Amino acid sequence: MNPNSAHSQNPTAWQRAVAYGLDMSLNEYLLTLTPEERLARHEQARQLVENLILSRRRLSRPKDLLAVQELQAILERQNLKQNNK
Repeated sequence: MNPNSAHSQNPTAWQRAVAYGLDMSLNEYLLTLTPEERLARHEQARQLVENLILSRRRLSRPKDLLAVQELQAILERQNLKQNNK
């Protein structure tokens, strides 16, 4: 029995995602990072969102204030995820 034929009959979730057309290159890259590197990237993204909130608040235009609400919701959702771990 050819091992490749058995494997193609039961593809992994990763193989199904690729076959579906999803670009898995970012996931591949992220899997090369250490946990410390992933945490650092997460903290950088969090800082970016917090800086966007501050800058949008300073502008005080209606569309910016709506964006602030959306950005705050992102932070709150992340906080909930962190607290539930």
